[in-house]
Amino acid sequence: MTEKKRARKDAADGDVRLEWSGKRSDCDYGNSSLKQIEISDFPRSSESEKCRNNDFRNLLIRGDNARAMKALESDYSEKIDLIYIDPPFFTGNEFAGESDFGDTGDKRVETPHYSDVWPGGLDAYLQMIYERALLMKKLLSERGTIYAHADWRASAHIRLVLEEVFGRRNFVNEIIWCFSQGAKSKRMFGRKHNTILSFAKKESERYFNAGAARAPMKSGRESFGGRLERDPDGREFRLVYGTKNSRGETRYYKYYLDEGKIPEDWWTDINSLQSGSRERTGYATQKPQKLIERIMLSSTEPDSLVADFFCGSGTTGVVAEKLGRKWIMCDIGSAAVATTRKRMMSEQSGRAASGEAFRAFDVYTAGEDAGPAVAAGKATLEAHRERSGEVSVALTDYYPAEISARAGDVRDRLALVDFFSVDFDWTRGESFNHQWTDFRSGRSKRPIKLHTEPRAIEAGRDRAAACAMITDIFGATTMQTIDIGYPEKTG
Repeated sequence: MTEKKRARKDAADGDVRLEWSGKRSDCDYGNSSLKQIEISDFPRSSESEKCRNNDFRNLLIRGDNARAMKALESDYSEKIDLIYIDPPFFTGNEFAGESDFGDTGDKRVETPHYSDVWPGGLDAYLQMIYERALLMKKLLSERGTIYAHADWRASAHIRLVLEEVFGRRNFVNEIIWCFSQGAKSKRMFGRKHNTILSFAKKESERYFNAGAARAPMKSGRESFGGRLERDPDGREFRLVYGTKNSRGETRYYKYYLDEGKIPEDWWTDINSLQSGSRERTGYATQKPQKLIERIMLSSTEPDSLVADFFCGSGTTGVVAEKLGRKWIMCDIGSAAVATTRKRMMSEQSGRAASGEAFRAFDVYTAGEDAGPAVAAGKATLEAHRERSGEVSVALTDYYPAEISARAGDVRDRLALVDFFSVDFDWTRGESFNHQWTDFRSGRSKRPIKLHTEPRAIEAGRDRAAACAMITDIFGATTMQTIDIGYPEKTG
């Protein structure tokens, strides 16, 4: 490359800066430490043990993701190969979902999920994105890629922030995810796409496997155009003519239908989730698995470490588990963490039942609020001696910290329970160990079990203590202890 060409390229790739009121990069993240609060070796059986991959324990973190990422730096700096984020879109809205309650599922209630309201306006929003982009860059490996999901409200601003942090020359793609579902407008052209921006940590080292994300090709002209032909082996391909070269020769390309097509940067073949989708968790703004799957297949290898710091319903972790990737997820919302915990337990249980490998995960808190997301609710528990040396625990009543008016006149408060777990060997100050767990999952009408199976109590522990974790449909968690040395009621 000549000096003039290099100078022109350097000018074209020159860094940009976006300015806003209050912009700063030297932020104080307080006590940026992680504290383990839950152990989830779920499911528990001898057969499950054979399926569990013990080379890495996945991390689900509750708390401010900036503090979480700062705490992760010591162990995971330049270790994460893919970061996907689906942050708030600067909508100015409060987001909520709808949850069934009661065993019949005939009652629905609105449940708050997260706030996308920014009292400091666009300046506050951009500062939030900027701080986290700086932290994510430190965690990305040399061959890593970040994908940032946004819509028309903030995508242009986010791109400029990422260009400043990662450099313009490390920009990879502006992916347009198109969909037709949703409300129609008569005042403008319908806004029926999201933007996914991808940046490399270091473009020259970036891992990308286009072939791993091939999409099925149709035989019709809608796939590529061109002429449908067959080769001597009978394989169908589309012959697509390109431009002429300097010698006047026409270039042409063969696209074999059985190989699939490498997607372009506009994706029309992945639908947004509809209300009747089997993937639906009820969490607002949930993204489809196929979307994350395409990103993960193309930008990671098996056993790569992936992260999602606005994890919402936990779709990134579900896809990572299916594709044999390790994962770290974080969210500040208790509803998000509760949804993700259930979803990952369900995914791992299904994989274990099919003899497929999975990795256990633990729950952590980030920052100074180290401890479970405990609401001041009250549960009534009963301990039952089943036979010599065995005890079970039953949840007989539950009173949440605040019965929301959204639930109307709740006669059976147990109908609000969404998750019930018991640690039979609980010790105050230690992590809660999910030794017996049941929860409502997906659209299943199966009643949640509120009475554990019998559990053997270690000999000589006449006054052993158990702890129950109860999460309701609003995402609030109540912790309640019980002496399991005696069968009396306690509450």
